[in-house]
Amino acid sequence: MYYFQLTKKQILLSLLWLTVVLIMIFSDFFSTTIELNTTTTIKLPINAITAMIIAAIPTTSTLLMVLVSWLLPYYVNRWVQLIIASLTILYIIGGRVTLPHYFIMGSIEVCILIAILIIAYRWKYNHLSDMVL
Repeated sequence: MYYFQLTKKQILLSLLWLTVVLIMIFSDFFSTTIELNTTTTIKLPINAITAMIIAAIPTTSTLLMVLVSWLLPYYVNRWVQLIIASLTILYIIGGRVTLPHYFIMGSIEVCILIAILIIAYRWKYNHLSDMVL
């Protein structure tokens, strides 16, 4: 039987990723609400299907980080955290959406992702003092 022990860092990182995912969901919901209630639409520089395929990759990876934070071993987990958080920041900033709620929610997302980067960067594994479960 496979048994693993979670650390405080793993739980914290997972909760931070969950927060990022929820903010992404709500900001997209708010944007859809705005689009349905106004006559203007967001102009995409590329085909809508292509844009959704491109958006699916960082969105799915962000969602998977909630689970990955719990399951991957320390060394791999730390590097995946650093890489995906960095790419997600680029995705949020690179989206360049000008709706007011995106500035607020995107700023919060970026702050949380910076916190994830700092936690993962400073993460030193100590299997005795950091165990929770």
